[in-house]
Amino acid sequence: MLVQAAEALPEGLFLSVIEGYRPISVQRAMHAYTLDRVKKEFPEMSDKEIEIEAGKRSAPPDAITPPPHLTGGAVDLDIVDTDGKSLDFTSPFSRIDWQSASVSVEGLSDEAIANRALLWKILEPTGLTSYVDEWWHWSYGDNGWALRVNAPHALYGKIELPERVDWVGDISKLHEVK
Repeated sequence: MLVQAAEALPEGLFLSVIEGYRPISVQRAMHAYTLDRVKKEFPEMSDKEIEIEAGKRSAPPDAITPPPHLTGGAVDLDIVDTDGKSLDFTSPFSRIDWQSASVSVEGLSDEAIANRALLWKILEPTGLTSYVDEWWHWSYGDNGWALRVNAPHALYGKIELPERVDWVGDISKLHEVK
């Protein structure tokens, strides 16, 4: 599916995979970081409201249905030029602004809207579906995909691969895209 999408891009543009499968330890760290960030940003929210808001931005690692990246069915994508520079998908917002995360185009520049439209144009015909709160997140076979295409069930469940991540550092760096 990704090859099909990449081949549909205009000359000089390339599909870039930011992340695919994610180990549970990374999902736990990302979700904890997101919970903390939501608590700080919305101090007036109840614990339940914080859980719901954080869940829109980072799937709870121990939910009944596995987070999409833990199934291998989800991938975060970008389009880059011949220099490896990402196209603009978020202006006037920054990439790490939650305002820029949604597939909504409200408030975006014409260039960002056109680039998102290009991403949809090359990916949707392949059978991949997009998560509404993250324009970069596409999947096939996971629980989100099953919901979006009205499938009777997901094709993929949680998988656990041996952890080979020796990454140590500031979890906020996991959200940055260069």
